[in-house]
Amino acid sequence: MMVEVRMADQLRDLKELLTSSGDISIAVAYVSSAGLALIEQEMVEGFSRGQKVRFLLNLDGRVTSPEAVNKLLELSRQYGRKLESKFFFIPNAVFHPKLYMSISENEIAFLSGSYNLTKSALKAGEASSNVEHGLWVRCTRTDSIGKQVLEVFENLWNDKRAVVLNRNLASQYAKAYADNRASEPQSTAWQSFLQYVGKTITTEKPSSSRRRGKPESPEPVRKNYWLFKCDIDKYSFDVLLRKDNKTDYWGDEIKSKAAQKIIMNRIRLDDEVLFYHSGDRQRAVVGTVRVVREAHLDPKTRTWQVVDIQADQVFRQSVTLDQLVQNPKLARQNWKGSQAILDIKEEEWDEIVALGKGEETP
Repeated sequence: MMVEVRMADQLRDLKELLTSSGDISIAVAYVSSAGLALIEQEMVEGFSRGQKVRFLLNLDGRVTSPEAVNKLLELSRQYGRKLESKFFFIPNAVFHPKLYMSISENEIAFLSGSYNLTKSALKAGEASSNVEHGLWVRCTRTDSIGKQVLEVFENLWNDKRAVVLNRNLASQYAKAYADNRASEPQSTAWQSFLQYVGKTITTEKPSSSRRRGKPESPEPVRKNYWLFKCDIDKYSFDVLLRKDNKTDYWGDEIKSKAAQKIIMNRIRLDDEVLFYHSGDRQRAVVGTVRVVREAHLDPKTRTWQVVDIQADQVFRQSVTLDQLVQNPKLARQNWKGSQAILDIKEEEWDEIVALGKGEETP
């Protein structure tokens, strides 16, 4: 297959990418709620087909609107890991790419040019819209240009300065946005937001660069890993899989003070969870879920703290209690204990997920 290149019709071609079979990766400077609304239907239809979308954007305090950020978080809560959103934190510079890419097994198609994800950019050429231009490119994943553009996005996505969007950051951004829009130069509220983000994502540690007065790159917020024990006769993984969007609240059966404190104070949005069946019929990890809403009162009794979880992976083979106990890599945990929630290390998570997928572990 030869590399195909032509001038882009941005909105039409972007919608075409979203209706393709590939997963979508977008790195863009500015996002408005009106711009996002132009492609929301195609995104939702893609999620229903199993398509995944990654957004990497700029929180600039002037163009990217809090409404657009909240819409991305709302869609993420609805569709789980099919939508992941990050912003690129460079307080003394500007994150300014415009890259829209569809990645399938053998092919990459992408748009690149001057278009932001705003209505005035996507409808360039119409009355009261911007003057924009860009290129549409399609190639195989083995072509040099395909490899390079994919590497560019992956390097940005995995950079330490790419910070996962969450409700707390969105709330702080909304507070600073209105004040900053009316101020020149940047407002005190905006400077406070930058300091808040810096404190949130930076891990303090001594270094030679700090002693020389050079700023260190911020560390990303680290997710937690958990194991939730669920009595199979009261609530099973199959029940969760049958819920709308495979999402439900969890924790109303967990009444110990220690577990309730963990739910309230430690479990966070996007944390990863091993779903463990307890009881006489089965004692095994059967899949994984993701936290899509942090602590809130259970909707039935308004008494117990719960979190909302969404099913993610269904294991090819259950990882039994005997396997957990006998595996030397998992010896740290008291798997037979009565705790309903276990704090899992990342290496334990990786080992158990590999066993559930039927993969050989070193």
